[in-house]
Amino acid sequence: MRLSYSSISDYLNCPLKYKFRYIDKLPTKKTPALSFGSSLHEALAFFYNVKTPTPPALDAVLNELKDKWLSDGYSSKAEEKQYFAHGRQVITQFYETNIANFQPPVALEHKFYLPIENFTLSGVIDRLDKVSEGHFEVIDYKTSRKLPPQTVIDKDLQLSIYHLATKEIWGFAPKAVSLYFLLPNYKMSSVRSDEQIKATLDTIKKVAGRIEAALFEPTQNNLCPWCDFQPYCPYFSHKYRKSEEQISSLIEEYGRLKDQAKEIKLKASALAGEISAWLKDKQERRLFSPNYEILKSGRKTISYDEEKVAEILEPLGLLSQVTSLDAKKLSALLENGVLEEKIKDQLIKLATEKESFSLTCKNRNN
Repeated sequence: MRLSYSSISDYLNCPLKYKFRYIDKLPTKKTPALSFGSSLHEALAFFYNVKTPTPPALDAVLNELKDKWLSDGYSSKAEEKQYFAHGRQVITQFYETNIANFQPPVALEHKFYLPIENFTLSGVIDRLDKVSEGHFEVIDYKTSRKLPPQTVIDKDLQLSIYHLATKEIWGFAPKAVSLYFLLPNYKMSSVRSDEQIKATLDTIKKVAGRIEAALFEPTQNNLCPWCDFQPYCPYFSHKYRKSEEQISSLIEEYGRLKDQAKEIKLKASALAGEISAWLKDKQERRLFSPNYEILKSGRKTISYDEEKVAEILEPLGLLSQVTSLDAKKLSALLENGVLEEKIKDQLIKLATEKESFSLTCKNRNN
């Protein structure tokens, strides 16, 4: 089992949500917030991904934002345009604030996988900065508009997990763990004690144990209004439940559409036959009308009497070369010169050639 801050947080908020998302793997909606945050992360990763202390120019960072911009989840092009313009402002503001003290980070977008008992703790550390000799700071970016109280930062589970991961990976405890809120352009920092890290580890192990025990009770919380899984949740599914009358109406509509589709298919097949006959009679392959174009394409298939072919090839030890009587392989065998002419003639007489045609129709105005 693999756990991350996101999955642990989901379980702590609502165990049933964890099950829906990570075990049942029910689909979730793509949102502007997710695409916006990911796009900003890509631009900032580019900003700090340098081998020398010289930072890239602002224009280069803004071009990276444009190149890596994610368009998923926006309700319209107008909304996406507003977010993109805002993203440029956020990146420009961040650049101007941090360019004077720019230094390449010790680690950037560092993925970690820590084995703990019967599960793996995973995550991605956005940045690890060296603040002074022997002292380091973990920084994670956030796109929330509002700044939380300092007490929330001091208890933040994600920062505690990153403190734990830093110590396990690099062998030292970070001097500070920080959340950089990009929209207000403000960094909030905290520290972690050994007691807090022990409590964090205990919480993670407890969550892992409850998941192993398949304990997935639903829990109402302040995130419920935005949950993707309301249609499946016992607290909200009634809003999405259809009445017998509604279901009956849907079945009727579905049945009518299926009947119409069948009728249309039969009519189209009959028309295709008439058109094919015309093309054959006129020895043509393409026809035009004011709005449509018809192209006739054909292919030939060859089949053989399997029992009689087996009677011929088995005594010669050649049946295995065409096992299950692959017509293409048998045709190849007939052409490669292995068989005597007498045997070839016998096989050829067993062949039945079929020719089939298909019509491709496209709208000439599209």
